[in-house]
Amino acid sequence: MLGRRRTVRAVRARRGRRYLLWTLVGALLVAGGLGGVVVWQNTYDLREERVVLRHHGHRLEGVLARPPSVGGPFGLVVFVHGDGPVDATHDTFYRPLWEAFARAGYASLSFSKPGVAGSEGDWLDQSMDDRAEETLAAVAWARGRPGIDGRRIGLWGASQAGWVLPKVAAKDRAYVSSSPSPRPSTGCGRAATTCSPYSGGRAPARRASRRRCAAARRPCGC
Repeated sequence: MLGRRRTVRAVRARRGRRYLLWTLVGALLVAGGLGGVVVWQNTYDLREERVVLRHHGHRLEGVLARPPSVGGPFGLVVFVHGDGPVDATHDTFYRPLWEAFARAGYASLSFSKPGVAGSEGDWLDQSMDDRAEETLAAVAWARGRPGIDGRRIGLWGASQAGWVLPKVAAKDRAYVSSSPSPRPSTGCGRAATTCSPYSGGRAPARRASRRRCAAARRPCGC
């Protein structure tokens, strides 16, 4: 009887060890598969370069994302953030957009807000005018970069950028704001990449803006 009980316990112990082993193997396979999915989802067809802009004595950290081809010069889309402590990639949210622009032959530029991801300053201290000036400083910086076509620079923005882009347009008439309110919006300049017809003023001005946008052959049409 005692020998039989020992045999039963030994069999149960072996089964328990096998169960634990296969459980661990299954967990590793699932983790490996999910890891593969994460790697696949975060692989973008871009050439990213870390860049620095100095504005009003502060250092702003950013990313210049170019098409994978070595050619150029490329048109450029400057990203204008919404509200909140946003880094240059917006926690990678921007990368699919950068990739879409890259497929159309355009580079993208985005800077972390002051006080975020290595940028100096405090974004909470900024007014909308401050943000507009910062955007124009990014455009001026980009125009001096090799491989960027300074004649084809446009703006993309959402949320609070709807307040910033009209101020950019007021300071630099090369840009036409598409939205005077804080909702998803874009900006369009001479041969800008993200095209939005002029939304206010007289009909001739609106038609002229549409003609400029159409002539530029944007990846996203008017």
